[in-house]
Amino acid sequence: MARSKSSKERQQAASTTSKDIAEQTRAFLEDGGAIQYIKSGVSGQESIADRKKKTATS
Repeated sequence: MARSKSSKERQQAASTTSKDIAEQTRAFLEDGGAIQYIKSGVSGQESIADRKKKTATS
């Protein structure tokens, strides 16, 4: 039976991931990429009401 990861092991995995994300972001920006800032509360997903309107008019 496999043992579960300790708290310390999970923290190390998370910090490694954070470092990886920081490195990927740095490389992206150096290659000319841009970060688009989105206002709080904005979602890229359609609301259920929007989907129902499309279905009703189709």
